[in-house]
Amino acid sequence: LSHNNLDERNAFIICEHMRYNENMSRLCIDDNPIGPVGAKLLFKLMDSFGADRILSFENCNFDAKSKNCDFDPSECQGEYRLNMALHYDRTVAMALVRIAGNNVVDQWRNPKLDDRPFSTAQLESNQANLPR
Repeated sequence: LSHNNLDERNAFIICEHMRYNENMSRLCIDDNPIGPVGAKLLFKLMDSFGADRILSFENCNFDAKSKNCDFDPSECQGEYRLNMALHYDRTVAMALVRIAGNNVVDQWRNPKLDDRPFSTAQLESNQANLPR
């Protein structure tokens, strides 16, 4: 994925999905403008890797702030309007559920789906199936 103009959003998506992919042993995203949020996420991801997994992001631009990246998992307070048809928005929703942990039902206030109220009761009964 080197030289593909991957920004902070792309770095976030890669990091979130790498949590669940234990088969990938090497990922090279050299020479991309991953920005400060992307860099923070990638360094954190590297810390969680064992010695058998390699992540390379040489010559990446850590200063390139993306105008479209409005989500930082380390500062995820607030209200979100997410379109589940978009990969980035689905990944943000997955991260919010993972971060909320067992309290997902308690922490999501007035959720809506297609601008209509959405009941979290179905999440409450299936918490074991939520992404971590």
